[in-house]
Amino acid sequence: MAVAVGHHRRPCFGPKWSRRFRLRSFPHPDLLDLSSTPQFQRSRSTPCFSSSSRDDAEGIARVEIAGGRSAPGVHALVVEAAVAMAFGARPVPAASGLGSAYFLLTPAGDRLAVLKPVDEEPLALCGLGSVRAGETGVREAAAYLLDHAGFAGVPPTALIRISHPAFSGLATSPVTRVASIQRFVPHDFDAGDLGPSRFSIASVHRIGILDVRLLNMDRHAGNLLVANDGSKLVPIDHGLCLPEILNDPYFEWLHWPQAAVPFSDLEAEYVAKLDAFHDAELLRSELPSLRESAIRLLILCTVFLQRAVLAGLCLADIGDMMTRNFGRFDEGASVLEALCKKAGEAVAELESDGSYSGDELKECQFVMDCKGEATEEVLDIPLLLRSKKKRALDPLQEDDEGEGREDVEELNLEKGGVMMMKKSASFSAGELNHEGISFKGMSEEQWRLFLEKFEQVLPEAFEARKIVGLSQRLGSSCSF
Repeated sequence: MAVAVGHHRRPCFGPKWSRRFRLRSFPHPDLLDLSSTPQFQRSRSTPCFSSSSRDDAEGIARVEIAGGRSAPGVHALVVEAAVAMAFGARPVPAASGLGSAYFLLTPAGDRLAVLKPVDEEPLALCGLGSVRAGETGVREAAAYLLDHAGFAGVPPTALIRISHPAFSGLATSPVTRVASIQRFVPHDFDAGDLGPSRFSIASVHRIGILDVRLLNMDRHAGNLLVANDGSKLVPIDHGLCLPEILNDPYFEWLHWPQAAVPFSDLEAEYVAKLDAFHDAELLRSELPSLRESAIRLLILCTVFLQRAVLAGLCLADIGDMMTRNFGRFDEGASVLEALCKKAGEAVAELESDGSYSGDELKECQFVMDCKGEATEEVLDIPLLLRSKKKRALDPLQEDDEGEGREDVEELNLEKGGVMMMKKSASFSAGELNHEGISFKGMSEEQWRLFLEKFEQVLPEAFEARKIVGLSQRLGSSCSF
């Protein structure tokens, strides 16, 4: 059927009243008029205005990157999280785990990411002076930043600021909280559910290299996820990496057979190309809330790893040299701690004979306190490197001068507070006696000189370790 349209008449579709209907118009509110009431009359022409007070009451989910924004995959992860929350996704508390973690679901109901607010860390004190309360989130992001090209397989992780009604509690307005966000990895098992023989040598080596660089104090089987193929491991939970002091690490893989296998050419090449000082600058620019003492420990452990691999040591030898020795009733210093003490003595000798012309040596906090005992009785630390005796929780409670805390809020510990701690295999009883070694008090010149002396004492220690490791392997192979 043809429809004729005149030059001066509109085509007639529908009833005549629809063409004669007029919308009543209202002017838009003047946003600069502070005296106007937020309750203005609505009509068909102004259907979408709402008062700001009502928006605040309802709460709007927001998320923004607070640290680690340059890492690949971080921007995409945060965008996906923002879209999911815009479609009504809510953080769901995780049923398992020692910390307070939340799953963020997609609109389809699948798990997208894991959120860990930094102010909900009941076990952050397990580091006993190594990692402060409220500072594990920045270390989660640092581990992903330092896993160059996804060598160890750390899932995309960042530090974010998130505002969501689920986190506001009883507050009438949205509360912005700092949290770490990590892409969820689908898995059926963790390493604790399966024997180590199921895992590939390359997967164990790559995770071990990362743990050594970061001095991971909590690499247990529960935070090694097993991918769907059953051979690849995915490392998660890096909140107790990069401690402020050289403490006793825990490496689940230390006695796995894969750790005793020599590094491949690809792995050795990756280690050789690591640039500890570039990584330090990366952390300073991307995660300014990470303390300098933790960054220096990254440099120390990276140098130690590179020289050890160059000397021909395997992953098991390197991890063993970093781990403290246990006796029946006490805990001895690790080889790495002893080497640091030796390098510190060399720096002290330079200062005493006047060959060191730098500024006056400041207090270099080599802390190895035993309950009620003098510091120097543990490692025989020279006078230059001794520090005042401290209580076990002092490093968690004190504030560093000149270090801003822009992204992370610290939790205050009250004397009357009660902390419940679940002991795991990753924390040794010796941690209750030792605090470890810190380089916080060193000036830049002192730190440079210390690293120079530290590298000088490494070759002899590595040669001795190769002899010990060979005798241990021969002894075990000949025993019946």
